[in-house]
Amino acid sequence: MRDKQGKPSGCALLDVAPHNLGDDRNPALVHLANFDRAASRNTVRWTLERIARVASGGQIHANEFPWHELGFEHVVAIRAKLAELYEPAGCNLCLSVLRGVIRTCWRLELIDSEERDRRSDIRRVRESSLLRGRVLEREELTKLMHVALAGETATAIRDAAILALLYGCGLRRGEVCSLELSDLSLRAATLTVRGKGGRARHAFPSESTRAALQRWVEARGEMPGPLFCAPAAASPCEPARISERSVYELCKRWGTAAGLEPFTPHDLRRSFVTELLYRGADPLTVQALAGHAMLQTTGRYDRRGDESLRTAAGLLDMDTGAS
Repeated sequence: MRDKQGKPSGCALLDVAPHNLGDDRNPALVHLANFDRAASRNTVRWTLERIARVASGGQIHANEFPWHELGFEHVVAIRAKLAELYEPAGCNLCLSVLRGVIRTCWRLELIDSEERDRRSDIRRVRESSLLRGRVLEREELTKLMHVALAGETATAIRDAAILALLYGCGLRRGEVCSLELSDLSLRAATLTVRGKGGRARHAFPSESTRAALQRWVEARGEMPGPLFCAPAAASPCEPARISERSVYELCKRWGTAAGLEPFTPHDLRRSFVTELLYRGADPLTVQALAGHAMLQTTGRYDRRGDESLRTAAGLLDMDTGAS
């Protein structure tokens, strides 16, 4: 396990030994089975591994970690170490997964309800009030897409379609990776997206986004399977689904090629929300397009700044009759 500086996490926090309860009673494996989406399972698997490594000093893997033996004092120690090693968002993700695996221990009758409540009673790590991420300016987006669309290889054509979707439809990178070819209707200009919690919604690619998708589908071929996969030298497309890490890396690669400041896939999603609000779209409509469960979440993506507030306040200017 590595910390923010890439150094090993150090000695074990807890004096624990590996346990083998069998697959059907293994808290980590049973907890993972609760998640339908492969992307969610991968995130939780990786997070459980992170917690187990931090707690055991890198000695015990998640599947062998004795989750049911954790007491409240152990959970507090793990929280403190995670807060020392990781940013608040990453730390809070770990704590959420830890609460989940503790509940699974209770469901497996490895602990009672009193112990479940006691061990789950851990506070989130307070995050900075500063907004995370950034929004790309229109000039940056134009430059990015100009460079990406100029590529003629299968990889470049695929990447340009992904970048167009991340901004043009505000998709999460996990949503991009889970898309099937059958989810896309170029004729109807609709895309079926499976978001968080298995909630499905429709996205509506603009003309430019649809053109980028059309170009990729022609390069990919009509074979069923993932919409975005890894181009190969021998054939237009392999059945292997593109990974979330690959989406992150392609943003980094094309951003560098366009001479832009670093940005993430989620920054393109923030840009999608901010631009729609800037252009006067109804916030509830933007919420639905972004797939947010709460309008409050959509508000956290709004980066229009003080100028939009000043403009809005000016709408209530009164005519006092003064010359």
